[in-house]
Amino acid sequence: MQLHRQRYYTDARQKALLHQAVHRQKGKFLPTNDLPHVSNNRRPRVAFRIRLYALASQTSPDGKGRSGSIRSAVNGLIDYAIAHGVNYFDTSPAYVQGFSEKSTGIALSRYPRDKYFIATKLSNFSPDTWSREASLKMYHKSFADLQVDYIDYMLLHGIGMGGMDALKGRYLDNGMLDFLIKEREAGRIRNLGFSYHGDIEVYDYLLSRHDEIKWDFVQIQLNYVDWKHAKETNTRNTNAEYLYGELHKRGIPSIIMEPLLGGRLSKLNDNLVARLKQRRPESSVASWAFRFAGTFPDILTVLSGMTYMEHLQDNLRTYCPLEPLTDEEMDFLEDTAQLMLKYPTIPCNDCKYCMPCPYGLDIPAVLLHYNRCVNEGNVPKTDRMRIMSKPAGHFL
Repeated sequence: MQLHRQRYYTDARQKALLHQAVHRQKGKFLPTNDLPHVSNNRRPRVAFRIRLYALASQTSPDGKGRSGSIRSAVNGLIDYAIAHGVNYFDTSPAYVQGFSEKSTGIALSRYPRDKYFIATKLSNFSPDTWSREASLKMYHKSFADLQVDYIDYMLLHGIGMGGMDALKGRYLDNGMLDFLIKEREAGRIRNLGFSYHGDIEVYDYLLSRHDEIKWDFVQIQLNYVDWKHAKETNTRNTNAEYLYGELHKRGIPSIIMEPLLGGRLSKLNDNLVARLKQRRPESSVASWAFRFAGTFPDILTVLSGMTYMEHLQDNLRTYCPLEPLTDEEMDFLEDTAQLMLKYPTIPCNDCKYCMPCPYGLDIPAVLLHYNRCVNEGNVPKTDRMRIMSKPAGHFL
């Protein structure tokens, strides 16, 4: 089995180049030529260095979660990413309608186990899964679907959603946090942390127990809008400047999610696009957000949920190698964030946690289409739209 995996690892670049050549003939994307490997993170304590850019398996090309299309797409993306030095892969039982862990496990099982890091989560959101028995079942299923006997990075998923009551029900009262700590001691979990959304009381509570628990990392939402304006995009969020600062002063590495604010920072209105292009004509709009996320010193890696090869290629260009932002560029992006917030878009990050809709609606697609119309100035300025906009914002 190890020789079988080693062969796939050795041939990764050749497979990626072949994959690239085939799709280039079909006109699907431009070649990357000979990109160097992705930059390392800058934390010397990491023995086998995690690269600064990581792949998150959250989306599928057809958006419907069909296993065949997911498997083919994930294999292609992972092969190409590994060929260019990416070695951290993030997944969850909740992603892609339950297919993400399995498809990620199939793709990565072709490579030597010591050449990549897998991150997954105990995603026991529903009260039906809060019991110890149900949570343990989910935990053990992750090992089976990922085809591994240890997890490199295990997360308590989305702490803060539901407040302290949900934290107690999901991880404390059922003994699951204590169980995960013991699994780390046994080596079946190599690093234990949590991802945060929502109630800041929960975030502060878990960090207050750092001396006891010894969190190995924490995953936070960080981008150049949420750095100082998180409440303006979603009243439930907390400024990334505070989240990162609390981790920095405790020496806890940060893993970054939502560097593009759910894709919104790659789909700016035309005026803001022109503003960024005037500075760096050859760079994509998204590259500014990825440079921001990778500039801070205590970042372990920056996650990006990939669907299309051309997006992966563009992100690899940004991180091969990373050019950190200057102080002047930081100020420039803060001004850009303030300008962006003047546009009345709906704070949808396309996380798809609202799906599937019982009425068959593609809720994120509807909201993102509305945001696109706002950015392009195509929303009718009628009394009805003005009346609807205020309650819609409160509801979301």
